[in-house]
Parts: sequence; C-alpha cells; structure tokens
Amino acid sequence: MSAGLADELLEDPGFLVHADPETVTAALRQATTPDARLAAAIYRASQGVHRDLGADQRRQILALDAARFQATALSDDFARSTYWRPLWATGTQMSSALTATLTGHKARVGGVATAVVDGRPVVISGGEDRTVRVWDLTTSRTTHTLVGHTGWVCAVATAVVDGRPVAIAAGGEDHTVRVWDLNSGYATHTLTGHTGWVFAVVTAVVDGRPVAISASGDGTVRVWDLNSGHATHTLTGDTDLRAVATAVVDGRPVAIAGSSGGTVRVWNLTTGHITRTLTGHIGIVGAVATAVVDGRPVAISAGEDGTVRVWDLNSGHATHTLTHRPGEDHGDGGGERSARRRHRWRRRRRRHGAGVGSEQRACHP
Repeated sequence: MSAGLADELLEDPGFLVHADPETVTAALRQATTPDARLAAAIYRASQGVHRDLGADQRRQILALDAARFQATALSDDFARSTYWRPLWATGTQMSSALTATLTGHKARVGGVATAVVDGRPVVISGGEDRTVRVWDLTTSRTTHTLVGHTGWVCAVATAVVDGRPVAIAAGGEDHTVRVWDLNSGYATHTLTGHTGWVFAVVTAVVDGRPVAISASGDGTVRVWDLNSGHATHTLTGDTDLRAVATAVVDGRPVAIAGSSGGTVRVWNLTTGHITRTLTGHIGIVGAVATAVVDGRPVAISAGEDGTVRVWDLNSGHATHTLTHRPGEDHGDGGGERSARRRHRWRRRRRRHGAGVGSEQRACHP
C-alpha cells in the first residue's frame, strides 16, 4: 500500500470503522499527513479493545478516543450513527507516540524483552497469569503462548542458541527458569536449583557459549549454559537478590546484582569469583543496568532510598549519586530517612516471622 493511498484511507472514518483490522493496521504504518497521523493515533489508542469487536462497538470507542485527542470533528463523524456521543474528554493519558497495545495477559505483566524471529521483530512478555506471550510487532498479534510456569513470571530475556532465538523466563514463584524455542514455541529446558523466588534473568556469552544469569531471593545468582541446560556457577554473597545485569570489564564478562540489603555485587562470569562489593544504598536495590561512559564500563543501580547510583566497574567507586528534586518526598521527610524507616520495619517483620512470605508475593519491591 502506497503512502498516498494509506493517507486517503485513514482520513475516511468509514474505513477505520468497517475495514478489516489487519488492513487498517498495515495502513497505520504508512501515515504521512497530519490528519492521517492523527487518525492512526486515535485508532491505536484502544486497538487492543476494538480489534475483535463489531463495527457499531468500534465506532463508539473511536468516537471516545477521538474526543480524548481533542479531535472534535472526527469524534462527531464517528458518533454520527450512534445513540450517544462524547461531549468532552480530558485526554491526559493520550499520546501519538503509541504504536500498539498488546492485550491478552489476564493479570499484571512482570517483564518484557525483544527478539527477531524469522526476520520479524517480536516482543516477549511474562506475567502474573503464569504465561509467556510472544507478539509479532508488525501485526500486534500473539504468535505463541508459552506455558509451564506454575507461578508469576517475574522477568524475561532472549538469546540465540545454535542459531535459533530463544526466550528465557524467570518464574519467580515456582523457583525455576524456563527456556523456549521462539520458532517452534516448544520448551527446551527447565532450569532448577533456586530455592527462592527468581526475580530477574539476563543473558550473556561466556567463552563463546550463550548463558542465562538468574537472581533469586535465595541469595544466589546462577549461571546456566543454554546449550546443555546445566548450571556452570552458583554465585553467592548476599541474601535476597532482586536485580541482575551483565557487562564486560577488561575483556571479561561480569554479572552485577542488587540485593534487598542495599549492596551491589560484581562477579567474574568466567571464574565465578566475586570482584567487587559496591555499598551506599539503604534498603532494596530493585534495578541494575550497565553502560559505557567515556570508554569505561559503569553499572547503574536504583534503590528504594530514592537514589540512582553510577559505579565505575574498573575501580569500584561511585561516580555519581542521582537523587530526586527537593519537594518530591511526598511529606515523608526525605528519601533516605524514609528508606531507613522501611528497612528497619522490614527487619522487624523478618525477626518476628512475618516478612518473608508476605513481602515476596510480588515480583518487585
């Protein structure tokens, strides 16, 4: 479909109401004029809802979404044959940057990752409904629903094994990590060994072999060979590990994990030895990422103390501590002071046997 034809079709409300959703989806990507782009944004806003509905129901939803985008004339066109029409809408949560809404999970989504399968971009999501779903980003359709986990799927990652794309999911509640072939949708490995919730999983290449690295509430980071499905290292050093990332430092692959105790630890993935313990956070470190700054590898950690800390992975020193602006404490008397109170409260609950089970009923702190 040419861009000019797509623009002409998208500017016709009847096309958006009556045309096959797959045909409309193909036209959305070709929009070039301001009116066509506005129509595309309106259609995408609730596409996951109205895609499988009849024309009359779709018309009503499009009329409401057009009002949310302040497109009054278009909203009136959509509502012309309906029994009601929207008088006003705030539109505070609308954005023309939205390209797709993927629906199908029955509960909260715990993690997402991306891959390329048969030359097509896909997104992989895992959720509280115990499923992992694979979505074609071109059509916004589910291509596979991967089942096997018996609890909340907290995180997903992707890798390439023997030339084939795979998805790796951390099944927090069932303590396992599962691997699926993304071409066939079949499970290839169930990785067992963790004795607590598995909160995070990432992938890397170590000595030329693809590996998955999982972080758990049992206080371990486990390294799994994705060819064999066997654990190659069990990395220990703290209790209740919540986040994990990977980097390359001086040519060696490393894993970086954040814990509920406020530490960030670094392990050499080739030897399994711990190389750094980075301290400064108070309370849970719930997210970790890596980057290269001025040619040097850094880790970035985010904690419940309200800070984001940047660490030079060569020296182990903090280079920046990023904090929220004054006035964003919501009356709690300061981020770090509030974090200390929450940390002491959690420790008291653990001492009295009330904290572990109740705190780990969700994937993220």
